[in-house]
Amino acid sequence: MTRRLLLTFTLIGSCGLSFPVRAAAPAPSATGGLVKELTDLLTAQKLDAVATRLDGETFAAALYIPGSELIAISAKYAAPPFLNEKILGRKYNDAYADLSTTPASDSKVLIEDVKADGIRAQPGKGEASDTVTRGTSAPFQLDGKWKDRKIAQDDYTKAFQDAEAAYRKILEALIAELKKH
Repeated sequence: MTRRLLLTFTLIGSCGLSFPVRAAAPAPSATGGLVKELTDLLTAQKLDAVATRLDGETFAAALYIPGSELIAISAKYAAPPFLNEKILGRKYNDAYADLSTTPASDSKVLIEDVKADGIRAQPGKGEASDTVTRGTSAPFQLDGKWKDRKIAQDDYTKAFQDAEAAYRKILEALIAELKKH
């Protein structure tokens, strides 16, 4: 029986026939663990938003829509004491709203993490892609379709890595804010 199987596979191979190979699953997100930690803290504290000061005039905030997405932002804010007061008073929704309506500038980074599971360079089959918007640039879909955009794969990979680093920084700061309470 094993000789017959071997002979069959040899014949199939020599005829140039092949079996379909299942596409590889997308790589796990490096930010997924941080997102889970943040969303667990938000849920435990019965919050849907959080905000914190990153440095000087730069702040970070996130809005969590359970079962749907996590929207994170970082940007410079024109009136730091005003926003800082909201954060100290745990008025996180107000701080998020203020920061998200800040006019676009080079400092602004907006990340839409669909499914709130960490951003990926390419979504799984049939899944929506995460989006990153920097400054006044158009939103950048993390859909893995660099060819469709007529950009090099290395440029796409670099854009994703930059977004991932920014997201990691935002998530770590927001987690630290929630752990204070």
